[in-house]
Amino acid sequence: MTAAVQPVYSVHAAPGHRPVQAKVAFFRDGNVWVAMKGKEVQVSASGYATDAAWSADGKLLAYTELAGDQSQAHMLEDSESEAYHRIEIYDPDAGKTIHTIDSSDAPQWSPKGHRLAYKSGSVLNLTDWEHTANVAIGVDHYSWLPDGSGFMLTHSGELTPEGWTGARLYTKKLPMDWASSNYAANVKSFYPLPNELPYEGSNMIAVYASRLAYSPSGRWLSMVVSPTASWSMDSNLVCAIDADGERLQVLGELILDVGQPKWAPGKDTLAYIAGGGRLVFGFKNKALKRKSFPVFRPLTPPHYADLEFDWMDDRTIYASRVRETAWSNDPDKHPLPVLYAVDTDSGQQTQVTEPPAGSGDYAPIAIRGSNQLLWVRMGRENKQASIWVANADGSGAQEWLKNANSPVVYQGNSG
Repeated sequence: MTAAVQPVYSVHAAPGHRPVQAKVAFFRDGNVWVAMKGKEVQVSASGYATDAAWSADGKLLAYTELAGDQSQAHMLEDSESEAYHRIEIYDPDAGKTIHTIDSSDAPQWSPKGHRLAYKSGSVLNLTDWEHTANVAIGVDHYSWLPDGSGFMLTHSGELTPEGWTGARLYTKKLPMDWASSNYAANVKSFYPLPNELPYEGSNMIAVYASRLAYSPSGRWLSMVVSPTASWSMDSNLVCAIDADGERLQVLGELILDVGQPKWAPGKDTLAYIAGGGRLVFGFKNKALKRKSFPVFRPLTPPHYADLEFDWMDDRTIYASRVRETAWSNDPDKHPLPVLYAVDTDSGQQTQVTEPPAGSGDYAPIAIRGSNQLLWVRMGRENKQASIWVANADGSGAQEWLKNANSPVVYQGNSG
């Protein structure tokens, strides 16, 4: 376990501004920090931390950290790299790390309580700190079921003499005695993806299914279906399948470097940024779209491209948006985004931030309980990043956390 080096700094709202009404984990110089109760507290010290996630009640924070010889980790294949990762569990109220899980990554908290799922290679594990067990094998990606009773699992397609097979989805229901139960217990086939998915007159092999997310009602599961690793840089499909495993819908094409499909907080409405082709080919054809089952609506105006977004409520989206432009090897010619508020019902769109010359506004996060907006402001090539906060209409904008990036917000009561 890495010894915690925990400098503590005060962080306050400027006079006349509301404080941020949430617990926020963020990254500074490769380390995890937590901002809460008017303080910034350093959590990790290695400089190699990633993937912070709050428990369902916001009382614990999990994050992944490189361990061992970091200089060698980047040369490993993905299948070997988990040996160089460990998961740390931090209690912000106690101000200390309370658990370490070696040789593991991909942590996900249960929707209820403090159970944590994580992977060691293709083995899915579960711990409640008193018990730890292997609960499934052959797992590539996974998500908790909405009620916390088990998991949706994916197993990637395989290369056969006849070509690539499609990915397969499985459900795993946790028995009461899950800690002593066989890992194959209660595993059922949910949906085998076809070897190829048709889209706009062509077919894409369906080797991987990842980024699993349930709609608020639990009636739909969204996922990103990808071909082989090299092709996935160019083209992936956003899909949704009903909870009974009977209807699969291909919604559109996206690239992995731009945004991520997100459900509205209270309705079965999925937003995603459509567009094929690698981001380095140009900041073009990256259009924000909304899919309310069964209604579909594009939201990005002509000559613009959206990079990231978040829902404030079931109607309003905040998007980080640039003007379309061809790719240039000169970073000074890359477009810099600003934030827009988008009314998904009326289509009305309003610019809500005005970054200074040489800076852009990225990664909007809506703090729904207090009707505040959080985002990252930085220069080109990720320089001089800081976290800003404003009211939902963009008023009262202020720099909140200096030299900070990648905020992870817990939106419950921060105490």
